[in-house]
Amino acid sequence: MKTLERFIGRKIFFFGDSITADGRFFNYLRAFCVAKGIDIAFYNKGIAGYRADLLPIVLNEELSGEIPDFAVLSYGVNDLGVWLYDGRKTLTAEIIAERENRMKNYFSATERNVFALREKGITPIVASPFCVNDGIEEKAGIVTAVDNNEKDVIDNGFYTRKTFRSINEGLNEMRVGLETLAKKLNAEFWDLFAYTNEYACGECFIKDGLHYSQEGNFLIANAVFGSMCGAGIERLPTSASLISLYEKEADERAYFFEKYNEAYFDTGRILSDWELKSRLHEKSELFSDNDRYKRCLNYLSDKKDNRGDRK
Repeated sequence: MKTLERFIGRKIFFFGDSITADGRFFNYLRAFCVAKGIDIAFYNKGIAGYRADLLPIVLNEELSGEIPDFAVLSYGVNDLGVWLYDGRKTLTAEIIAERENRMKNYFSATERNVFALREKGITPIVASPFCVNDGIEEKAGIVTAVDNNEKDVIDNGFYTRKTFRSINEGLNEMRVGLETLAKKLNAEFWDLFAYTNEYACGECFIKDGLHYSQEGNFLIANAVFGSMCGAGIERLPTSASLISLYEKEADERAYFFEKYNEAYFDTGRILSDWELKSRLHEKSELFSDNDRYKRCLNYLSDKKDNRGDRK
């Protein structure tokens, strides 16, 4: 039986996309550990727009200072290609083929990442992606760009419950495949999709239905905590003293992440990566690892017309 004790005195890196980069769920985990006198070091290594196949670009440098004992791999939505699940489109052979190809690439990249971590003496943890909001409010005025500029801006009509149910079906396919892959590789598997999909409500997401609100980050914290405890559904305590600590630990950087994302979706126009990053930086240090973020953007702009991403 896996328990929380195996992480005590250890360092855990979390590699992922913008849901990880937001990072408010780390505040709850850290506050709990402080309150209980538990020594576990959490490191947020999420980068907005990242996919599993992009991790090798930054892995060596991320490990140049600190070497973790564990590394959680949490990717999915960017890998999926959400435009391929647009409920308005006819499911053609071409779309099916591209879905299958992206899924195959995702599993292959995850397997390579597991081997790369093990070669460096790090214990990999394979995590399923978080769910999206398939109860999304259907209305005009939601604008976003996704997946490292691989496709054009998604229009307002994309944001329907039919589409988001289809996206969740794709993410669940990833979940099933990752569990099988983890068993094959004898790697630990965290089913974060099942937990978030079971317990998430509308208030857990911001307008785009892809990113999580403050409430949603508490849900993620519970999913991670339960996985660390080996229980899957173990919940963080919510006593008055702990709630006070959670609030005290609330990160202003993450507050602005949500605030400016909301403003971004309300503008009706697409901001470039640099414009949005600049707006965030005015009030916070969300992207304090600027060199790492710039390397990501530079790499992507070498391959695509750099119009902006926010996933």
